[in-house]
Amino acid sequence: MFFHCELVVLILALTLNGQVHTGEIYGGHEAKPHSRPYMVLLERHMQNGQTSYCGGFLLNKYFVMTAAHCQAKSYTALLGVHNACNCAGVQRIPVKAAFPHKDYNETEYTNDIMLLKKKVYCSEGKAGPAEGDSGGPLVCKDGKAYGVVGTSFQSNPEIYPYAKIPENADWINWITGNNEKF
Repeated sequence: MFFHCELVVLILALTLNGQVHTGEIYGGHEAKPHSRPYMVLLERHMQNGQTSYCGGFLLNKYFVMTAAHCQAKSYTALLGVHNACNCAGVQRIPVKAAFPHKDYNETEYTNDIMLLKKKVYCSEGKAGPAEGDSGGPLVCKDGKAYGVVGTSFQSNPEIYPYAKIPENADWINWITGNNEKF
């Protein structure tokens, strides 16, 4: 575990500004815990079975943006990480698909950008749904419902999946348009 913490710190130091420093980022300071809710720690599951890490950030509720050189077999996006050695309260979001830039050059690192599509919706706020919220709406700032509150994963109660209403629009319209038949 200690080795993984040191590795994460080293990777972050190398990717943040391209230089290795002894103990601190020059001119920088530690951010207030959880003051950057858009930051993501990507757990990269490599072909050889090992796990490594990259940084990223939430582009919107569907996508994480990161560097194309962070490609892996699969990913888990970790949200809410302040100290990589203490992952209490961290949300683990599986990644559905990776989209490295079509012109990424791994030799010269040009177009070193990639989007990762998450498997579940993310909602903003300090707390997820509570007991009795299942089946309720995920309502966004525009006042529209975009999801139906699901249940948390038994293996990780910090993840609350939402059934996506837009992805089920055809089915919803078919049922509601044919209500005389049922």
